[in-house]
Amino acid sequence: PNGGSLDYIQFGQRGPHLLIILGLGDSIRTVKDISILLYLYFLPYAVKNRVIIMSRRRTLPKNITNLDMAEDYAYAMNKLEINEFYLWGSSAGGPIAQILALKEVDKVKGLILSKTFGKSNARFNGIVTRYIEEFKEKKFTQLIKSFISFDIKKQRIELLNKFLSKASILITKKYGQNRVLIFLESLLIVNQLDTNETLECPVLVIVEENDSFVPTKMQRELSNSFSEPIVININNKREGHFITVKSYIKYVRVISDFIRVSEKKTPHNMSENNSTQVIRKVEQIR
Repeated sequence: PNGGSLDYIQFGQRGPHLLIILGLGDSIRTVKDISILLYLYFLPYAVKNRVIIMSRRRTLPKNITNLDMAEDYAYAMNKLEINEFYLWGSSAGGPIAQILALKEVDKVKGLILSKTFGKSNARFNGIVTRYIEEFKEKKFTQLIKSFISFDIKKQRIELLNKFLSKASILITKKYGQNRVLIFLESLLIVNQLDTNETLECPVLVIVEENDSFVPTKMQRELSNSFSEPIVININNKREGHFITVKSYIKYVRVISDFIRVSEKKTPHNMSENNSTQVIRKVEQIR
């Protein structure tokens, strides 16, 4: 789109399409470069869905915004001639997914948002600003603590700092730019649409407790943007942004059930009874 190109992978041979927009990790390597890992990780979702994982542009323009990226995804899905799909925005991919859902109201059958946010605030901007400063200095201590654990040992931090410093140089050489830095800066440019009232499809919001990248309060505030969202709380006792094995199993079951129940209803309409079915299912999993 607009002279750029987006990498994507697709797998699964039956069921509705599920477009997944990843978070900050997608700015490190595009899906084409880590396709096998992504295939293995998201394989459970492909049992009854046709999964599409799509990266942002390989070359990100300076000052790119969430709105720009949402327009790229809309263009790409149109080119693939996929006229109906479920949309999952995870972490920093969430704001992009929300805009895309509003731009493609007639195509998005259901919106899934996990450990993400709608609008940034001073605290979140402060976290992102620290990450930006670290990337410029090639020191990643705060990033390591936020994404893995604040209790990580000093020796491991030093080892990961060296690894990430070399990785940052390699990424810049490969793509001709520091994609991570450009994407982080885009998180400070808030151009989120003012309202989600026009969004009538089912919405599932997954809130991760104790997440150290997106504060829990921001995740909860996100649900207020929608009229009748299904809100699922996952109590991640270990601080960090990565999903634990236990949480991973819950994600697979909850999201798969959400799509299954939504498919049984008419487009853009999910009754309270069916919302209760999904929530009840989650209660059984915990």
